[in-house]
Amino acid sequence: MTNGKAQGPRYDRVVFPRSFIELCVAQVRYPPLARFGEPGHLTLLREALAEEYPLVTSEQAMNVNIGPQGISSAPIEVLRFTTLDKAWAAILTGESVALEVRRYTEIGDFASRYASILSLVDLHLKPRFQVRFN
Repeated sequence: MTNGKAQGPRYDRVVFPRSFIELCVAQVRYPPLARFGEPGHLTLLREALAEEYPLVTSEQAMNVNIGPQGISSAPIEVLRFTTLDKAWAAILTGESVALEVRRYTEIGDFASRYASILSLVDLHLKPRFQVRFN
């Protein structure tokens, strides 16, 4: 882009009366946080996320890597913060933060929620940089 304007065709925004997407997830990965599992390190972030996502569960997941050396796996701690209606969840690990929604209907709500979550993670965990966005 040479002039700073968006390239390509423009389309009118369409909001469907019912959701055609059963599950929508966005994730940002960052370098591993050394203190993620330390007691008390996540207290302020947990309290901030629990205001909007009050149902908090701790889960164990498996991180599976496939590479030239073969397949390796390692357990990871996952914190899931869910809304009371269980439609939205903020998912936090020592290497990523994600937002998932069931019954997705509108990008505006998704984008503002995710921006808020990313802002809280930046404020409380201070990841050095983003490794990947999915």
